[in-house]
Formats: sequence, structure tokens, C-alpha cells
Amino acid sequence: MAGQLKLGGNIIASHSGVEGAGTVTLQNATLDSGVTFPAGHVIQVVQHIADATAEITSTLSSTFQSFSTAFKKGITPQTTTSKIFVLVSMICGNDDATIHLQLFRDGSAVTNAKGVSSEDRTSSTSAYRYTGSPYSFGVNPISFNFMDSPSISNTSTEIEYEIKATAGPLYSETFYLNRMALDNNIGYAVRPISTITLFEITS
Repeated sequence: MAGQLKLGGNIIASHSGVEGAGTVTLQNATLDSGVTFPAGHVIQVVQHIADATAEITSTLSSTFQSFSTAFKKGITPQTTTSKIFVLVSMICGNDDATIHLQLFRDGSAVTNAKGVSSEDRTSSTSAYRYTGSPYSFGVNPISFNFMDSPSISNTSTEIEYEIKATAGPLYSETFYLNRMALDNNIGYAVRPISTITLFEITS
């Protein structure tokens, strides 16, 4: 038998099975820590909004560096089996070279979140290179996502995700977050935001 049951307040219930179809609406009720959601549900979302400018000076090196104001966000998982879906949206500016970006977790590169190495080519999570000039007036919208499966020993420890970057071994180059390389005080100069959004997903 189908129907609708509306309940308010604090609710404690147990059952061995429910027949029929319908909906249950909880009003002003709190689900406690014993509630189990099926795999694939979002149980927590956090976001970092970077609204100021930052920069990296990369000098003939493939070592990924933090921005002058680190572009990162932490999340404290609610279960030890969760996955973390990382969604990144960045605006970067530079006047030469390739911007190589890499996803880091707790200070270490996420192993599966980068391309397969091939001779001298730089392995990264994402990258951008201009195809024409003038480079100094351009900004690069760079977006990527990754489903991470971290090892979670307990639910009281924060996991921190950070985006680091490099220009690679052939360039000495400064590139910027949330601004163009040529940062003139004029109407076409930009001041956007960049974001990292972390979703905790049940598994």
C-alpha cells in the first residue's frame, strides 16, 4: 500500500522490513551517527574560495611548488571508507611556458591523479599552454576533478588537498593565480576567484 508519512521531532525507529512504496518526511529531526547511507551518496561538502592573487616562481625545475598563498582545503571524513571527490576551478596567468598542475594530499602527490610518465615529458594532473601571443594579457581557465580513495585511519583526522604547480625544467617563469601576468590597473585586467570543492562520498 502506497502512502506518505510525515513525522516531526526526534525519531527513533527500527524495523525488519517495509512493504509498499511512499515517502517519509522528517521535520526538525537529526540523523545520528548510526545512520548508514548506500554507496555513492554525498554526506559532506566543503569549499575553499581563493579571491586574492597568489604566485609561483618556477626556476628550471620539475618540482611542484605551493603558491605564495597556498591553494588548498581540508576535509575531516565522517567514515573510514569514504571516497573524496575533488573539484578544482582555477584562473591562472603567465607570459611564457606551460603551467603544470598537480593534486597533492597531505603533502604528497596523489599517485593516480597524474598522467603516465613518458621520457622528458612532465607528468601532471592538468596543464595549460598558450597557442598564441600576447601571453601577458591572457588568463587560463583550468578545471579538473578526481575521485580519490584515501586511506582513512580514523574520523577525527583532517585530510588536506592542495594544488601545486611548476613550469618544468626548461623555463624560469612566474605565473599567477587570479590575475594576468601583466597586471595593469585598467578595466580589462581581471580579478576572478578560484575554488577547491571537496565532496565526501560513501562507498
